[in-house]
Amino acid sequence: GIDFPFSIAFAALAGRWATRTDPFSSYLYAFKLRLALVAVHGALIYALPAGADAPALGGGVYSLVILLSLLSSLADAVMFVGMGAFFARIADDAYGGTYLTLLNTLSNFGSAWPKFVVLASVDWLSLGCRTTDAHGRVCELDGYFLVMMSSFII
Repeated sequence: GIDFPFSIAFAALAGRWATRTDPFSSYLYAFKLRLALVAVHGALIYALPAGADAPALGGGVYSLVILLSLLSSLADAVMFVGMGAFFARIADDAYGGTYLTLLNTLSNFGSAWPKFVVLASVDWLSLGCRTTDAHGRVCELDGYFLVMMSSFII
Protein backbone atom coordinates (compact mmCIF):
# COMPACT_ATOMS: atom_id res chain seq x y z
CA GLY A 1 0.00 0.00 0.00
CA ILE A 2 0.89 3.60 0.36
CA ASP A 3 2.91 3.02 3.50
CA PHE A 4 5.42 0.58 1.94
CA PRO A 5 8.04 3.18 0.95
CA PHE A 6 7.57 4.88 4.30
CA SER A 7 8.05 1.55 6.11
CA ILE A 8 11.48 1.18 4.55
CA ALA A 9 12.47 4.70 5.57
CA PHE A 10 11.01 4.23 9.06
CA ALA A 11 13.01 1.02 9.55
CA ALA A 12 16.23 2.84 8.60
CA LEU A 13 15.43 5.69 10.99
CA ALA A 14 14.53 3.23 13.74
CA GLY A 15 17.84 1.43 13.24
CA ARG A 16 19.74 4.68 13.70
CA TRP A 17 17.74 5.54 16.80
CA ALA A 18 18.17 2.09 18.34
CA THR A 19 21.96 2.19 17.90
CA ARG A 20 22.31 5.67 19.42
CA THR A 21 20.19 5.09 22.51
CA ASP A 22 19.17 2.21 24.69
CA PRO A 23 17.18 -0.03 22.31
CA PHE A 24 14.58 -0.87 24.92
CA SER A 25 13.86 2.82 25.57
CA SER A 26 13.10 3.33 21.86
CA TYR A 27 10.73 0.36 22.10
CA LEU A 28 8.97 1.94 25.07
CA TYR A 29 8.56 5.30 23.30
CA ALA A 30 7.02 3.55 20.30
CA PHE A 31 4.77 1.51 22.60
CA LYS A 32 3.40 4.72 24.09
CA LEU A 33 2.79 6.06 20.59
CA ARG A 34 0.88 2.90 19.69
CA LEU A 35 -1.25 3.23 22.82
CA ALA A 36 -2.11 6.81 21.87
CA LEU A 37 -2.95 5.68 18.35
CA VAL A 38 -5.40 3.09 19.71
CA ALA A 39 -7.32 5.87 21.43
CA VAL A 40 -7.24 8.11 18.35
CA HIS A 41 -8.36 5.28 16.04
CA GLY A 42 -11.23 4.42 18.39
CA ALA A 43 -12.33 8.06 18.63
CA LEU A 44 -12.21 8.41 14.84
CA ILE A 45 -14.32 5.31 14.26
CA TYR A 46 -16.78 6.39 16.93
CA ALA A 47 -17.10 9.85 15.36
CA LEU A 48 -17.80 8.56 11.86
CA PRO A 49 -21.48 8.13 11.07
CA ALA A 50 -22.70 4.56 10.65
CA GLY A 51 -23.25 3.60 7.02
CA ALA A 52 -21.76 6.80 5.60
CA ASP A 53 -20.83 6.68 1.94
CA ALA A 54 -17.14 7.04 1.19
CA PRO A 55 -17.48 10.22 -0.94
CA ALA A 56 -19.55 11.87 1.78
CA LEU A 57 -16.68 11.59 4.28
CA GLY A 58 -14.41 13.93 2.35
CA GLY A 59 -10.68 14.10 1.81
CA GLY A 60 -9.90 15.24 5.34
CA VAL A 61 -10.99 11.94 6.83
CA TYR A 62 -8.93 9.99 4.30
CA SER A 63 -5.91 12.17 4.99
CA LEU A 64 -6.30 11.52 8.71
CA VAL A 65 -6.57 7.77 8.14
CA ILE A 66 -3.42 7.82 5.99
CA LEU A 67 -1.57 9.87 8.64
CA LEU A 68 -2.64 7.45 11.38
CA SER A 69 -1.55 4.52 9.23
CA LEU A 70 1.87 6.09 8.70
CA LEU A 71 2.28 6.81 12.41
CA SER A 72 1.31 3.23 13.20
CA SER A 73 3.87 2.02 10.66
CA LEU A 74 6.52 4.22 12.28
CA ALA A 75 5.74 2.89 15.75
CA ASP A 76 5.74 -0.68 14.46
CA ALA A 77 9.15 -0.23 12.82
CA VAL A 78 10.66 1.35 15.93
CA MET A 79 9.28 -1.41 18.15
CA PHE A 80 10.51 -4.18 15.84
CA VAL A 81 13.99 -2.75 15.42
CA GLY A 82 14.24 -1.81 19.09
CA MET A 83 13.30 -5.32 20.14
CA GLY A 84 15.80 -6.85 17.71
CA ALA A 85 18.56 -4.53 18.99
CA PHE A 86 17.63 -5.40 22.57
CA PHE A 87 17.82 -9.13 21.76
CA ALA A 88 21.24 -8.59 20.15
CA ARG A 89 22.44 -6.81 23.28
CA ILE A 90 21.31 -9.51 25.73
CA ALA A 91 22.21 -12.52 23.57
CA ASP A 92 25.23 -14.55 24.59
CA ASP A 93 28.00 -14.44 21.99
CA ALA A 94 28.74 -18.13 22.55
CA TYR A 95 25.38 -19.11 21.03
CA GLY A 96 25.42 -16.50 18.27
CA GLY A 97 22.48 -16.29 15.91
CA THR A 98 20.74 -19.36 17.31
CA TYR A 99 19.69 -17.56 20.47
CA LEU A 100 18.65 -14.47 18.50
CA THR A 101 16.53 -16.64 16.22
CA LEU A 102 14.88 -18.29 19.22
CA LEU A 103 14.07 -14.94 20.85
CA ASN A 104 12.70 -13.50 17.61
CA THR A 105 10.62 -16.64 16.95
CA LEU A 106 9.09 -16.51 20.42
CA SER A 107 8.39 -12.81 19.99
CA ASN A 108 6.69 -13.36 16.61
CA PHE A 109 4.67 -16.28 17.96
CA GLY A 110 3.59 -14.24 20.97
CA SER A 111 2.33 -11.42 18.78
CA ALA A 112 0.69 -13.58 16.09
CA TRP A 113 -1.49 -16.14 17.88
CA PRO A 114 -3.77 -13.74 19.82
CA LYS A 115 -4.97 -11.99 16.65
CA PHE A 116 -7.57 -14.65 15.90
CA VAL A 117 -8.96 -14.54 19.43
CA VAL A 118 -9.05 -10.74 19.51
CA LEU A 119 -10.75 -10.43 16.12
CA ALA A 120 -13.23 -13.20 16.90
CA SER A 121 -14.07 -11.58 20.24
CA VAL A 122 -15.37 -8.51 18.38
CA ASP A 123 -18.22 -10.66 17.06
CA TRP A 124 -18.67 -12.54 20.33
CA LEU A 125 -19.01 -9.28 22.28
CA SER A 126 -21.33 -7.51 19.84
CA LEU A 127 -24.88 -7.55 21.23
CA GLY A 128 -28.24 -6.73 19.72
CA CYS A 129 -27.07 -6.71 16.10
CA ARG A 130 -29.48 -6.47 13.21
CA THR A 131 -29.16 -5.78 9.50
CA THR A 132 -30.86 -2.73 8.04
CA ASP A 133 -31.11 -1.58 4.45
CA ALA A 134 -29.88 1.94 5.17
CA HIS A 135 -26.92 1.33 7.48
CA GLY A 136 -25.93 -2.32 7.01
CA ARG A 137 -25.19 -4.05 10.32
CA VAL A 138 -26.19 -2.05 13.38
CA CYS A 139 -25.45 -3.20 16.96
CA GLU A 140 -26.72 -1.90 20.28
CA LEU A 141 -23.33 -2.76 21.80
CA ASP A 142 -20.47 -2.97 19.31
CA GLY A 143 -17.80 -5.42 20.38
CA TYR A 144 -15.12 -3.39 18.59
CA PHE A 145 -15.19 -0.67 21.23
CA LEU A 146 -15.09 -3.20 24.09
CA VAL A 147 -12.08 -4.93 22.56
CA MET A 148 -10.39 -1.61 21.81
CA MET A 149 -10.84 -0.30 25.34
CA SER A 150 -9.77 -3.57 26.97
CA SER A 151 -6.68 -3.68 24.72
CA PHE A 152 -5.86 -0.11 25.69
CA ILE A 153 -6.28 -0.79 29.42
CA ILE A 154 -4.41 -4.10 29.45
